[in-house]
Formats: sequence, structure tokens, C-alpha cells
Amino acid sequence: ELLGRLELDPQRPLLTLLTNVMWDAALYHEGQAFDDMLDWLWFTLENVRSRPDVQLVIRIHPHEVKSGNRQRVGSEIRRQYPRLPTNVRLVDYDSDVNTYALAALSRAVLVYGTKTGIELLAHGIPVVVAADAWTRGKGISLDASSRDEYERLLKRAPELPRLHGAALERARRYAHHFFFRRMIPVDAIVEAEEPMLGIRALEDLLPGRDPGLDVIVDGILHGREFVFDA
Repeated sequence: ELLGRLELDPQRPLLTLLTNVMWDAALYHEGQAFDDMLDWLWFTLENVRSRPDVQLVIRIHPHEVKSGNRQRVGSEIRRQYPRLPTNVRLVDYDSDVNTYALAALSRAVLVYGTKTGIELLAHGIPVVVAADAWTRGKGISLDASSRDEYERLLKRAPELPRLHGAALERARRYAHHFFFRRMIPVDAIVEAEEPMLGIRALEDLLPGRDPGLDVIVDGILHGREFVFDA
């Protein structure tokens, strides 16, 4: 159904490219092989344009819908490419296309810095990294440190095997560490439209009352690891 909706050929290998929000990519993900995310995007599009045997779907980050975001990747792509190459599809930020289903149909996923790469690797899907993504250097993704290296990885991408065995276990261990140990739940902050303090009395700050807060305080005062062992 998804292949038909996007008018993709099931006989040709599919690659999916996941963008970051522009300001997020500029602030948090240092370029490794490219100057910035658009530099990476144009390089990838030009490479795929000359390879009719490969199909590329660009999935725009859903958070572009947030208010105050004045530079949208979809607009930049349409400005640069009034007509996309025939083997490229664009899925905009507000599309209901399921990103995980799209990735599952792909031979590999190309990312700049989005942490979705962590989730996809835990499902065994090969991920090619162009910038300072969370997975870089962890021994689970294919990390490009130069344009030439990225181009070589792009050439290999349609033939990349799924992760299995020790590689898949390593990817899942890292996903668990990232999402369940490095992300620290804090009872003192209540999640709402605007975060609010959940502290009602000074006693709420005593050791043992809020295990996540204890981890943060111990890290600041005693230099311990900011790791929450649930």
C-alpha cells in the first residue's frame, strides 16, 4: 500500500533519508562530512539523480510544524529543485506516512543527526550517518567522515545487509542505554503544556524522595555518571 501510494517500484532498491529540523541540526549536530544539513541534502540528491536503479524517499521531520520554525526543509528543497528527479519522492512534515514502515521497506536509512537512527538500528535497519549523530562512533551505524567516504557508503547502501547477531544486540543495548538510562525521569518536574515544578515542600528534595533528581545532584556534587538505573 505504501509503495503504491508513493508510486515506488518494488523491484528497485529503496533508500530513505530523514531530515532534522534546520535550526536543531545547526545547533546540536556538528557537520562531519558536510558544511551543514542542506549541503548534505544537495549532495545526496545529486548522487541519486544519476542512479536511476535506486529510489530515494526524503521524509521531512514532523516537528517542522511547530510554531516559530521559519526555515522549513521542504521549502528549501522545492526552491532548489522545482522538479524533483524522477527517482526521488518527498514526504512532507504533515504527511501521515508512517516513518517506521517506510524505513522497514528500505535497504538503508540516511540521517544527518536525528536520533531516530537509534530506533531503526535496534530494528536491524542499516543507518548511514553524515553528521555528529548520537550513534556516531558507537560501532553500530555507518559513519561518514568525508564526502568521499559518504559517497562510497551511498554506493554500498542498496546492498547493505540487515544487522544481526552481535551487531544487533549492540544496537539494542545502546538504544536501551540511551532511552532508559541516560534519559532521567524527574518527579520534581511535572510534564504539561509548560513544564511545572512538582515540589510541594522542602522535604520533597530530600535524598531518596526523587531517584532521578538524586542522580542529577550526585552528578553535579560528586562527579558521578548521569545514568539512571531503573
